[in-house]
Amino acid sequence: MKQFFFLICSFLFLVPTHAAWQKFTETDSAVFYVDPSKRSKPESDGVVTILFVIDYNTPQLVDGKVYMSSTYGVKFDCITSQMLPVLEIKNSGRRGSGDVISHIPLIDSWKNLSSSSIFQKLLNFACQK
Repeated sequence: MKQFFFLICSFLFLVPTHAAWQKFTETDSAVFYVDPSKRSKPESDGVVTILFVIDYNTPQLVDGKVYMSSTYGVKFDCITSQMLPVLEIKNSGRRGSGDVISHIPLIDSWKNLSSSSIFQKLLNFACQK
């Protein structure tokens, strides 16, 4: 449990108010941004941690509150090509700015990625493939 708490705290310190977000890709409903300076170096087991932001084209709702962006902390396994989402923060403003509407530590399991998914593209970026 201490490890999980430390992991969540370390992600909170990584989430900058004025990050150097760079446009990564977009869909019909959102724009994805990454901050290359917030990409960790690969661990000995091939795991890389990154942050990315999704800016939604239209306001989103959670518990009756409006948010415009979500920041995610994700671990990518560069060897097995899997991802582990660990943190989600919903903000009222764009690119992770404004009030925090929701902060959710994600307790999840490693997920396989579709070769054509945005998450596979994020893995390629994180693992510098």
